Amino acid sequence: MGNNEKEPDVVTFEELEREMWKRRIKGFFKEAPRKTYEFARAHGKELAAAVPTVLMIGGKLIRTREKLSDNWRKDHEVYDYSLHRWCRLKRKMTRREELEYKERLRNGEKVYDILNTMRLLKY
Repeated sequence: MGNNEKEPDVVTFEELEREMWKRRIKGFFKEAPRKTYEFARAHGKELAAAVPTVLMIGGKLIRTREKLSDNWRKDHEVYDYSLHRWCRLKRKMTRREELEYKERLRNGEKVYDILNTMRLLKY
């Protein structure tokens, strides 16, 4: 072959497959707005009733989940400033255990040692 002749490009199956997926994804994103618009036009009344309800329920679920996770952490974990880590409890402390814990903390004991001797420390 001469210097001016160009060798044909060899395309592997993986490259063809990748190109096919790229075209399919691009097509999907080009068609999505049009299909969404058509769906909304065809089912406008149903969407007007369903969307606010779904959004309200979703917001309520998110707020409830945040509230539960905050309460769980407050009840089941204690931060130890001397170790710079959270200590996980086996269970929620009773009122009597909370009073004992606070009293011993005021006396200068370490959080880890208090929880360990009270058999509340999970790990």
